[in-house]
Amino acid sequence: MKLNAFKAELNRLTDRTSDVRACAGRVLDQWRYNLEDRSFGPAYQDPETGEFTTELDLAVFIAALVERRAVVTLPDRYKGRRAATRTEGEMVVSKEGRHGQLIGLRSNKDVWSMNMLFNDANVITTADVGKPRNFMMQDLDGSWHEGLSTVSFMAATDYEKKLFANTHKVQFKHFVSPNRWASFYSRAYMLAKIAIERLSDEERHLKTERKRLRDLLNIEPTPWPKSEKVGAEKKEMFWAFNSFIDGIEFRGEYCTFADTHEGLEEATLLLKRVGDLLAKLRFHCRCTDYAFWRYGVQKSIPEPDLLGYLKGDAQHQLKQPAWAKGDWQTGYKTSPRARTFFATMERDLGLSLRWRCWQKTERVAA
Repeated sequence: MKLNAFKAELNRLTDRTSDVRACAGRVLDQWRYNLEDRSFGPAYQDPETGEFTTELDLAVFIAALVERRAVVTLPDRYKGRRAATRTEGEMVVSKEGRHGQLIGLRSNKDVWSMNMLFNDANVITTADVGKPRNFMMQDLDGSWHEGLSTVSFMAATDYEKKLFANTHKVQFKHFVSPNRWASFYSRAYMLAKIAIERLSDEERHLKTERKRLRDLLNIEPTPWPKSEKVGAEKKEMFWAFNSFIDGIEFRGEYCTFADTHEGLEEATLLLKRVGDLLAKLRFHCRCTDYAFWRYGVQKSIPEPDLLGYLKGDAQHQLKQPAWAKGDWQTGYKTSPRARTFFATMERDLGLSLRWRCWQKTERVAA
């Protein structure tokens, strides 16, 4: 992306009076995958394992399936990584053949788990068939989730039919392509991160407006059904990672909504649209974060030295593409009294890119 185009999009994203959804949509288009335009060949058979394999990564493929709202089926042996949850008024008719229409993709903001969200037809209530459920694809440490060995679906597009021309089963080598690590340094990635900040800022405003209108109109929010964890849990430690863009300054004010039921409906609908955009952008950014972590950071810095590197105590040269300008500065803190250390790099237009890693305890199924 040229600097002038980057500057124009940045100007629109930081203006609270602009149509952020149109702007974020253009940013998302840079991350949206049209498999018809990709050069991946059809699946080929590995001579050693006999498995049909593709160089296409699963993140690209599953994102394309979500775009066309494909119906997927999980293997009967699928096992969740988190402890199961029982929700009041809902019943799982069978743990086998979990299937439904894809709704979206979800990513953890700290660790490396990536989930598909679909309308699980195996869940019923007294009035409905199907409820949104998350199913893990990539584990908390970034490895393939063992419980998800296969995903079945009906090939519909020309590309999918070409990919599965010789077989009904294809093995994906990577969840995220190793080549994606360099995108962490790109202007497209920075715009996506800024779009997330802008949408998050508007989301907070919309939630405030929704609460104001509910209070004004004496409307109680619909209560969530009660839920409880079932099954044993245990604690495990995982590497966590966050990245940030510094130097963003929003300007202008958001509009308020009419003090009517129509105004409340408008704010609620807009809030949902913003949430959907946020989920998409966060997933694509986390895929890039993971590629940078796995094929950039971990390839450059031994694990025992990672925290020391951020503090500035361990000297290592972090891998970066030849076209990326700037050097990583370590030992950075957001305030003199802060205890968290970051690596930071100056980028275009007074912005800087900052990241940190740490070890985090997560609860998983025992």
